[in-house]
Amino acid sequence: IGEKKNLNDPKIVNVATYNDGNLALWDDWGDIRLNKTIQTNFFAIVLCIQGKASVHINGNLYVAGPGDLFVCMPDVILNDALISADFRCHCIGVTADYIQRIVMMTNNNWNIRLFFESHPFMSLAPSEVEEFCHYYNMLCRKAVQPSRYHREIIDGLITAFFYDMRTIMDKLIQS
Repeated sequence: IGEKKNLNDPKIVNVATYNDGNLALWDDWGDIRLNKTIQTNFFAIVLCIQGKASVHINGNLYVAGPGDLFVCMPDVILNDALISADFRCHCIGVTADYIQRIVMMTNNNWNIRLFFESHPFMSLAPSEVEEFCHYYNMLCRKAVQPSRYHREIIDGLITAFFYDMRTIMDKLIQS
């Protein structure tokens, strides 16, 4: 099947702006290469900002350009990934346990896994890209600022991010 990757993988730790083992944020792919078959044990939400990327997710080819979003579920098989020299992205890695805790906090019946399994790729409108980037940048800033309420701030931002993602996905379902 391929090499299993988690958020504590040294290559992810080395490039992450923030990584607490349950949530990781990174822009730089550094030594992370997907030219071999891997299987993640976390959700990977990747927004293409610039350039192009392609990847096979469970055997299906997806090609992304600016404004496109990949959502890789835990245990999916990723291979044959290619990125252009000018590729830039924002990545959010989240463990299933962390998502479960956040969804429980929201007292929500949304089945995130079911939705992303059937929609691993989507194109966002410019305003949705801007919103994603605002959350991502705020998470990166707050993640490195010491605070007595650090965990609560991060959890609150991720919760708000997932509500906004759900709004986007609800629109996709209705269209």
